[in-house]
Amino acid sequence: MPTLAGVFRKHGCDRRLEPLLGKRIETTRVDGLVEWLKERYAERGELAEALVLAQRLLEQRPGLDRYRSVRELSRQLGGWQALRSELLAKWAAARQYGMLTDIHLEEGDIDLALKSVRQQKQVFSHGGDQLM
Repeated sequence: MPTLAGVFRKHGCDRRLEPLLGKRIETTRVDGLVEWLKERYAERGELAEALVLAQRLLEQRPGLDRYRSVRELSRQLGGWQALRSELLAKWAAARQYGMLTDIHLEEGDIDLALKSVRQQKQVFSHGGDQLM
């Protein structure tokens, strides 16, 4: 899709492509489409719209890069602390300790990173989220 989007952009038609992609992302899970549209919104300063899409990407497939994107957009909009708390609580409830560990290390909170590593170890040792 980036190649096709690039063609539209080169010819000044990327704005006309956006509504079509907006509809398309509702029926597909192609991350590239969502990412492209998020970037267009961010470039124009439509940060609330970009944040919605960044959160969607993070929810579909949590990862540190996606977390950083949500954090940056949310900080620019002034709502980061509340959103951060919500995300951390959600991941804790879902026992996504690997993600929590990555975030705590990213943010320099060694104590919380160690705590989440211990929690992950505890889940595995009690037969919880087994790999096989």
